[in-house]
Amino acid sequence: MSGGEFRTTPQEFIRDSVRGLMADSRASALEMMIGQQKDELVRYMTSPHLSGEHGRLAHSAGGVDALNHLLAVISEIKNSSKEK
Repeated sequence: MSGGEFRTTPQEFIRDSVRGLMADSRASALEMMIGQQKDELVRYMTSPHLSGEHGRLAHSAGGVDALNHLLAVISEIKNSSKEK
């Protein structure tokens, strides 16, 4: 390994980053905004106008999946901090 490289997995990096965000006093507002964005993507995906837009649907589905994972990480961090 050359200087400046870290031995951390992407998952550890994400959890550490989210843990830092959760320490901010605006964390609950951020969590709510992420949930609202996910809900809006779901509403967008269910529009009948997009029934033939497979690329847009796939892209939006990826966004929903990513936001679900982020919300799960946030929930996991919140639950683990309550247990301590």
